[in-house]
Amino acid sequence: MRNTVFAFALLAISGCATSPGVGQRDAAGNPLLARLTPAEWAQIGPEAPVRLSVATLVALSQQGVSPDQVIRRYYQTGTRLKLTEAQLAALREEGVDQRVLDYIASAEQDAARTDAMTAQADQAAQARLADDRAVYATWWGGYPYYSGYWGARVYPYAGYGWGRGGSGWYGGIGLGF
Repeated sequence: MRNTVFAFALLAISGCATSPGVGQRDAAGNPLLARLTPAEWAQIGPEAPVRLSVATLVALSQQGVSPDQVIRRYYQTGTRLKLTEAQLAALREEGVDQRVLDYIASAEQDAARTDAMTAQADQAAQARLADDRAVYATWWGGYPYYSGYWGARVYPYAGYGWGRGGSGWYGGIGLGF
């Protein structure tokens, strides 16, 4: 049993000491990293989706792409088009399906609602921050100053003093009230 544990530990340690791959290393022993070429990036995965424009919507509709595919592409690319009624009518005349136009209008309404809620939450957070700063500014040095605590304490000095907590005789033995 002891030999098995020793062999396993030796195997684990030797596995950690081996290099992760064959390649060039710098003076400190760290592997050198090479940049990927555009061809290598193309093999890794697709490019980032390009947001749709009005001209692209018209082109897709004239090419015969189904409305469901246009809507899916509109959603996946994160496109936002704030279109007026005149622009929607012009797109309708260009051959863009009504379902696509309805989706664009509803998506823009949802996005505007989300933007309004985000702005309202930001304003509320700024107001809370201003309130907190006003409260903490009244405390001693910006930090809470507790002028008294329960229990006996000894003041190593004596005399009459003034401070934010008030004024009075200090020194001696206090009761902490």
